[in-house]
Amino acid sequence: MRIGIDAYPLARNGAGISNYLFNMVKHLEQIDQQNEYFLYSCPGIKLPFSDNVRWHVRINDGLISKSATLWMQSGAHGALGQDKIDIFWSPEQIGPINLSNEIKIVLTIHDLSWLFFPQTMSVHNLLLHRNFFKKSINRANVLITDSTSISLQLQNSFPEISKDKLKVIYNAVDEDVVLIKSQNAQEYVRKNFNIHKKYILFVGTIEPRKNIEVLMRAYGRLEDNIKDEYQLLIVGRFGWKYAHIFKFCHKLRLSSDQLKFLGYVSNQDLTNLYCGASLFVFPSLYEGFGIPLLEAMKFRVPVLCSDIPVFREVAGQGAFFVDPKNVESMRDGIKK
Repeated sequence: MRIGIDAYPLARNGAGISNYLFNMVKHLEQIDQQNEYFLYSCPGIKLPFSDNVRWHVRINDGLISKSATLWMQSGAHGALGQDKIDIFWSPEQIGPINLSNEIKIVLTIHDLSWLFFPQTMSVHNLLLHRNFFKKSINRANVLITDSTSISLQLQNSFPEISKDKLKVIYNAVDEDVVLIKSQNAQEYVRKNFNIHKKYILFVGTIEPRKNIEVLMRAYGRLEDNIKDEYQLLIVGRFGWKYAHIFKFCHKLRLSSDQLKFLGYVSNQDLTNLYCGASLFVFPSLYEGFGIPLLEAMKFRVPVLCSDIPVFREVAGQGAFFVDPKNVESMRDGIKK
């Protein structure tokens, strides 16, 4: 078969869907020796392998290079027809809606934040989902969700969807990541990030849905002796409305010895930050899965997370759960 992929995420910084697609492509290239693949992207695409005659990269230019959605709704019809694609996969929830029925479409639905938490999305992204999401899932032949929780939300929100085309495929942690001794990791963090205390770690995009404000407030209400011993480290790229989170941090008057934003870090840095942490906190209001939970577990770090259905599904008995909207619940959880 000839399989087309929306590879726009591979041209972005590694986070979320970018990492998901990068590892999917990496392993598909290793295990599939029969099918032919066509990656459609804008300039700057990063691949986990060099040359493979069965893998082809198609770089879009001009106006359609700016947006995967724009390309899928205006340029995909011609490009996929020219490459004689049998199946097209979009890992970003929205797919082409004007393709010939001869081309089968697979969509991965990571979450429904645009529907349940629209206030946590940019206006641009929200409008794209409101205009194209329902049309995309109706046109798709297969819908993959990262969890049963999201599959059920999808069925309840769009009851016209046939259950036969819904498939749950769980995410996983990169198998190439190696555990580092805690003492060695802490020394690495001291040298590279000037961190001299034990620390509580958060990893994720800096945006409202991640509930960082409640986490900072909970940390701020810890006793002084705990804050003197443990620093809160926030790791992740700056996303939607991150400036507001910084302003809130300033309002709490937490010093840099208590709270520190490290921004986006390399995979090597992230592994050491995990392995050196005393506690991992993931207080999101809403998620479709939560790979950082599994990463922290792999690195043997105690996990505290929001008591939401998907985290119960993913973490099972491996985490301590708190009310994400209750500052006292989170503070007491951190203390425990």
